[in-house]
Amino acid sequence: MLDQLRADLAVHADISDGDGSGSGWVIARYDREMFSPAVLFTCTEEDLAQCLEASSTDAAFLFADVPARVAAYRLLLVHLEEALLSMTPPTEVHVTAEGVRVTGASSGQRRSRAERQAARGRSWVAYPPDQPAPADAPARSSGQQRPYQD
Repeated sequence: MLDQLRADLAVHADISDGDGSGSGWVIARYDREMFSPAVLFTCTEEDLAQCLEASSTDAAFLFADVPARVAAYRLLLVHLEEALLSMTPPTEVHVTAEGVRVTGASSGQRRSRAERQAARGRSWVAYPPDQPAPADAPARSSGQQRPYQD
């Protein structure tokens, strides 16, 4: 299951082996967010299994169309993305039996939402819905979320 987690994270991340001790992975980028220093990610098969077991009941309410363990895995991916793209850049992310634990950089390195979005190549612009946007404005979003696909 740990290999699957690494493969799923690698869809959006640059991941390499840690220091060679087998203690974890190093994530240098997630989505368009670059980490300097890179984030240390740790997780064991046992902790992953216990984490999924502990969250399966709650996750089943959020993802009712799939088995509880798959729902728990999807919820874990959401929590990991939130941890990696948080307002305070993380230095370490750990999956434990209790869930995702994050060690962040100092609060002096806290980023605003605009800074995080700019780092990912995105920006937020709002125009009144009853008025046309300027010709050079980005296209309006449909407001619809894409569902997570396995």
